[in-house]
Amino acid sequence: MYRKIIILLLVTAFVIFLRSVLNPAEVIYRVHVVPAMYSNLKNATCYPVPCRPSRGQNEIHFTRLTENASIKIWNIAGELIRQIDNVNGQATWDLRNDYGEKVASGIYIFIIRSKGGQKKTGKLAIIR
Repeated sequence: MYRKIIILLLVTAFVIFLRSVLNPAEVIYRVHVVPAMYSNLKNATCYPVPCRPSRGQNEIHFTRLTENASIKIWNIAGELIRQIDNVNGQATWDLRNDYGEKVASGIYIFIIRSKGGQKKTGKLAIIR
């Protein structure tokens, strides 16, 4: 699937290039990449794990999510740290709790739920 998308983008870029060479007065085209919606959470993932803010990694990205998914992140003590709702395809966590404070180094548990009732759990680490 990704190969087809890459090939399509390359062909589109080549056509745009040819048009600009043949007709320089042509309007510049813009290509927008829309995140793909997935029908289940089987392939949902997050990265980078472990996350190292000291190396410039200030966000954790959740990808391959279903439409209107929600993400809850807990610390090891079982305290809800962050809740991200109405996610479509992808989401980003800025390593802050719901009060805007930076979270500490440690292991965190996340649960992703789809609007259809599917659930995916996982763990991630932050090393400051």
